[in-house]
Amino acid sequence: MPAVKDSTLLDPQATPSTDHPRVDEAPRNPDSRRLHLRIVIISVAIGVVLRLVQYLHHTSYWNDEAALVMNILHRGFADLLRPLDFAQAAPPLFLWLERLIYRAGGSSEFVLRALPVLMGLVALPCFALLAWRLLRPSAAAWAVAWYAINDRIIPQVTEVKQYSADLLFSTLLLLAAFGPRRATPARRLALISLVASVGIWFSFTTAIVFAGIALALLPQLIRRPRGLFACIACMILALLSAALLAHVILAHPHDPYLDEFWADHFADLHHPATWFAGALFELGDYPFASFGVLVLLIAALGAWTLAKEGNKTVVAAAVLTLTLAVAMSAARLYPFGGQRITLYLFPLLFLLMGAGARPWRDGSTRWYARAWWVLPAPLLITAATQCTNHTVRPVARSNIRPVAQYVLQHRMPSQTIFLAGGGVLPQTRVSGRNIEFLCYWPGPEDNISRTMIDPRQIKAEEFWVVYTTISTDKLAPLDHLFQQLQAVAEPTDKFTTGPAGAVLYRLRKSPATHRVP
Repeated sequence: MPAVKDSTLLDPQATPSTDHPRVDEAPRNPDSRRLHLRIVIISVAIGVVLRLVQYLHHTSYWNDEAALVMNILHRGFADLLRPLDFAQAAPPLFLWLERLIYRAGGSSEFVLRALPVLMGLVALPCFALLAWRLLRPSAAAWAVAWYAINDRIIPQVTEVKQYSADLLFSTLLLLAAFGPRRATPARRLALISLVASVGIWFSFTTAIVFAGIALALLPQLIRRPRGLFACIACMILALLSAALLAHVILAHPHDPYLDEFWADHFADLHHPATWFAGALFELGDYPFASFGVLVLLIAALGAWTLAKEGNKTVVAAAVLTLTLAVAMSAARLYPFGGQRITLYLFPLLFLLMGAGARPWRDGSTRWYARAWWVLPAPLLITAATQCTNHTVRPVARSNIRPVAQYVLQHRMPSQTIFLAGGGVLPQTRVSGRNIEFLCYWPGPEDNISRTMIDPRQIKAEEFWVVYTTISTDKLAPLDHLFQQLQAVAEPTDKFTTGPAGAVLYRLRKSPATHRVP
C-alpha cells in the first residue's frame, strides 16, 4: 500500500496532527469500506430504537431524577440559579429549558424526558460521523457499535438529568475539533470555542473537554506569528461565557452534602497513586462491567495506533482531558471515577477503543490481524445481551407512580403520609427516594411528612407509610422498620408493585407483635 502523503503538501495552513490523515483513504477493498459503513448506519439505527424503547417504557421518576424534577416543578427561573434542594446540581440553561417544557406540557415523564432523549439521539449520529472521519472504517464500526448499544448510556440519556447534555457537547466538541478535513488550528479552536460558549450552560463538563482539546491545539498555534494573539481571540467567546457562568454559580455556596456524597470520587491526596489506579479502573469498568482491564488495554492500544497514524493531537486531547478531570477531582471541584458523572469521557474512550479494536490496516492478511476481533468481541456481546434484556425488561430504578395513584384514590384527608424512602432510620435529611412520591402528588403536601420518624412517636390514628427502593433485592432494610411499625400499629391496607409500595396503618391501643406485611 502506498504511503500516505503529509497533508501539509495539500494545504499549507494545515498540520499533520490535526488533519488526522487516514491510512485507508483509498482502501484495497472498496466492498469492505461499504460493509463497515453499513454496520455504522445499522448501529446508529439500533441505537435510536433502543433509546426510544427505553423512553417509551415510561418508567417512574427515581431518586436523583425525582429530586431534580421537584426543583424544576417548584422553582421559578431565578430560583433555579440558586443552589438546588435535595443535594442536586445542574446547569442553568438545562434547568430553564426543562422549566419551560414543564410549563408548556406538564410534568409527565414523556414531557420532561423529551429534552434529554432528544440530546441523546442527536449525539449518536454526531459520534458516528466523528468516528467515521477519524478512524479506519473497521475501527469506526467497533466504536459506533459500542456507543450505540452501551447499557450505561441508554438509561442515562432517557432521564431528567444533564448527562445526555454531557455526552452531546463532548461529542460536538470533538467533532468540531477533529471532524473538518481541511481546517487550520485557529479555525478548529474557534469552532470549539463557539460550541463551548453554549455548551457549558447545559453541561458543566463541557469546560473540561474544551480545555483539554484547546491545550492539545495550542502548540500548533503559538509557533505561528501572532499565534498567542490568535489563540486568545479564538477562545474569547468561551472564556467570557465561562466567566459569566462561574459568577452565577459561585455567587451562592453549594450544598456541602454533595462533597460528602462524592467523597470517594475526589482524589485521595494521601495515597494518590492507589486512588488514581482504582479510579481509572472504575472508568474502564463502568461502561462494560467486569471488563475494566480489557477496556483500558484496548484504549491504550488505540492511543498508540492513533499516534502512529499521525493523529497525535487526538491522543493529546484525550490525555489532557483525562489529566484535567483528575485535577478537578483533586481540587474537589468535580468528581472522577466509574460513575454517571464521567459519562462525558465516553466519546473519547470509545474513539480510543475503536482504534485499538483494529490496530492494523484494513485488509491485512496476517493471522493475528484476522483473529484480533476475539479481543473486543466480548465487550460487544455483553452490551448487546444487556440491551436485549432491557428492551424486554426496561431499566426501572423505581415504580412509585402506581403507588402514588393508589394512595391518592384511597387516602382519607385525615390520614398522614410518611415517605420512608428506603426505610433506613434515622432519617436526618430528605433524599430523592423520599420525594419520588411527591412528583406524582397533585395537591398540597397537607399531612405529608417527607421523612419517616420513629414509629413510637407517631400520633396519627391512621397513617400511610410509602417506601421505594431500586429493586426488590434492596427491600431488606425495610424489615426492621416494618417490625417497629407492627409493634405500635396494625396494617389495614397494602399496595405493592415491584420495589415500591404503601401500607395503611391504624394505631393500636396496646402494643402487640404481628406478622410483618
